[in-house]
Amino acid sequence: MYSGLVGPLVICRKSTLEPHGVRSDVDQEFALLFLIFDENQSWYLEENVATYGPQEPGLVNLQDETFLESNKMHAINGKVYANLKGLTMHQGERVAWYMLGMGQDTDIHTVHFHAESFLYQNGQSYRADVVDLFPGTFEVVEMVTSNPGTWLMHCHVTDHVHAGMETLFTVLPQKGKP
Repeated sequence: MYSGLVGPLVICRKSTLEPHGVRSDVDQEFALLFLIFDENQSWYLEENVATYGPQEPGLVNLQDETFLESNKMHAINGKVYANLKGLTMHQGERVAWYMLGMGQDTDIHTVHFHAESFLYQNGQSYRADVVDLFPGTFEVVEMVTSNPGTWLMHCHVTDHVHAGMETLFTVLPQKGKP
């Protein structure tokens, strides 16, 4: 998982998908993984240190506490500090968000959407702007976008947002209208 081998598998009811594999009942779909990527556990750690670290052998102590902490990336889809691109939709579109939580006991996330709310199902339908994700869980939330602009989405856990677990999503004006 910490080497990048993780992602969603979305299973839909019969007749929900178009012939080319997208849902017929929504205009946009986005899958977001909220995870503290611990690069210390990556299969490629030693190779990356040798390639991108100091060229003097032995200069990097792989067990140093500061080094270990510096390799924990608080990310959404592996991107930190609003570097996740492509979350763009139009006003009035129906958008499905597949929210995944993975990792360890520190991977408890409260994902907050600014300027938009969504519906989610938990026995009945609820409207909210924050969804809770725990390690090894997922939530599917759906929204009809209503507020044009570029908005923040982030984890409300203080340590996580300060370490970069945030991104931007853009709602463009309704198609055909300036």
